[in-house]
Amino acid sequence: RRPVTRVSPAALDALSQYPWPGNVRELQNAVHRAMLACGGDEIELAHLPASVRGGLPVLPPGPAPADVPRSEPEPVLPLREVERRAMARALEATQGNVTHAARLLGVGRATLYRRLAELTGSPGAPREET
Repeated sequence: RRPVTRVSPAALDALSQYPWPGNVRELQNAVHRAMLACGGDEIELAHLPASVRGGLPVLPPGPAPADVPRSEPEPVLPLREVERRAMARALEATQGNVTHAARLLGVGRATLYRRLAELTGSPGAPREET
């Protein structure tokens, strides 16, 4: 019943790298399950489903959060921001090619165009190269 306020860097990296073949619904379910499994205020790599961890080893828990000095707590990002960053990263990696970016993200080209329009508020999308 405690609020989750942080996502560890390892967990955030795993969430960012996973292709999400089930699209946003799979991401929502994974985050929800991780929040239930965490029992604290930070989602760790071990709280994520094995498929999302991608075979990454789960390390034993480190010191309790109170024992670790933190200069600034890492913010928990809204799912829309995680999605926006993943799309931006894919488009950057493919130099703006929406077809290839959609493939990297594990979604259809039309889905990527639609999500881009929803997030930017404009019907235009990046250039299309084949």
